[in-house]
Amino acid sequence: MPIVFRHKRVVFGLCSSPFLLGATIQYHLGKMLSTSPPEWKWIIQRLKRSFYVDNCVTSVSNKRELQTFISQASQIMSRGHFDLRGWES
Repeated sequence: MPIVFRHKRVVFGLCSSPFLLGATIQYHLGKMLSTSPPEWKWIIQRLKRSFYVDNCVTSVSNKRELQTFISQASQIMSRGHFDLRGWES
């Protein structure tokens, strides 16, 4: 009978780490989509399409939309203990 070993922790620094991070972000956003207030839905949808490894790359139409996106996206991601920072315009 073979002995099966498994990881009990997420191991970072391996080749699979970017995949694990992406899967974790998508899982978090999927959960948030089903439990969030209606005004967050468009931001969550945009976040789901905007991550490249650990960078969120997106654009908005004006400064007001930018401020809304920064505020709400930061709140959404902080609920999963992700820290969005390094904003550029």
